Order: sequence, then C-alpha cells, then structure tokens
Amino acid sequence: MEQKTFIYKSQFSYWIFLPAVIFSGLTFYCYQYHSNIAFKGKKIIEFPYSYYLTGILCFLFLIYSIYKFKKHKDSIQNNSTIKISQGVLVFPHKKSTLNVDFKSINELYLKDNSDDGESIIIYSDNSKNRYEFFHDYFESTEKYIEFKTSIEKLVSIN
Repeated sequence: MEQKTFIYKSQFSYWIFLPAVIFSGLTFYCYQYHSNIAFKGKKIIEFPYSYYLTGILCFLFLIYSIYKFKKHKDSIQNNSTIKISQGVLVFPHKKSTLNVDFKSINELYLKDNSDDGESIIIYSDNSKNRYEFFHDYFESTEKYIEFKTSIEKLVSIN
C-alpha cells in the first residue's frame, strides 16, 4: 500500500468570542446600575457579587476564546498532515508529531454527534491513549471518507 497523505487543520469561528462579549456587557450593566441577578422575582445574587460573578465568567470565556484562537493559529502554522502507510499512522498532536503503529490500536470507534459532527476515535496501547479525528477538520468530505476507509481496512488487517 502506498503512503496516503491528508491535510488536517482545525477550524475556528469568531462566534466563540460571543459569550465573553455578552458577559462583559452584563458585567458593565451590573456595575453601572447596581443590579442583582434574579430568577422568577427572587434575588439569587445581590449587587457586589453579581458584578464579581459576571466579571469572572467574562474573564474565563475570554481566556477560553483566546486559547482556541491560539490553537487554531498553531494549527495553521504547523504542517498539519496525517500520513498513513502500511504499518504506521503519523499525525500532529499538540506541538509534536506522533507515530502510532496499527498493531498497537486495539479499538476503533466511529462517533456521530450533533454538536461535533462525525469523528473517528482510535484507542491504542490497551486503551491508554485516545486520539480523535473530526470530519470537519479534513479538507473535504471525500478525503475524510478515504481516511476513514483506510483506517478501517488497516486496523481490521492487523
């Protein structure tokens, strides 16, 4: 079997910053108007704490959004290709490249989720390591299907 190469890059949407923007607006509103957080007419959190809570949530969502943005930028800068040869699967993982031998793969799972879409999950080394490949990160649906069928054939052979 010849070596197959697939381009695998994460996707990013600027909508991920929306919760941080919303909570910054709520923080400003709570601070400016000394507002409480209420539910069905009952005060749940009073003024100074409502301001602190919305501020902390704004900060946490902002940190998460920046983390996702940085992860996306790293994915673009790195050579994000997946290579499949007869015995080895080579793919980027965090800031390095991993080589997974097909003999060490003990489980292959196809997951279809309404939030994340379809993905392939590979468990290796007696389920110690888990690697997930998302459909949306491939350059096209055809490439994802080719990747999926190649993985399924090679895992069933070994």
